[in-house]
Amino acid sequence: MMECHNFWSRLLSTGICLVAVDEAHCISEWGHDFLVEYKQLYKLRDVLVGVPFVGLTATTTEKVQNDIVGSLMMKDPHDAIGSFDRKNIYYGVKYINRGASFVDELMEQVSKHITL
Repeated sequence: MMECHNFWSRLLSTGICLVAVDEAHCISEWGHDFLVEYKQLYKLRDVLVGVPFVGLTATTTEKVQNDIVGSLMMKDPHDAIGSFDRKNIYYGVKYINRGASFVDELMEQVSKHITL
């Protein structure tokens, strides 16, 4: 543990100015058995005093948002929430024959939705 503490202390002395936790929903949803370290990120608060933390995730529920804030020990966080309507994502279901022409048919369908 001392080596880890020294690493973060050295990082702080070199000018770390932000801790960004990507896929922060993992703190709440899977942190207990999948990414155990995510549940322990709050411990960095003792070493990185004064360094702001941000938790980033694409979509989440209010419960998970609150869990992220609590787990990262955030005080008076700013929530920036965008729309769940993501224009760059297309969802569709289409029957495609899985025969010899499968790849050609698939490429034709995908090409219809590509904008360059």
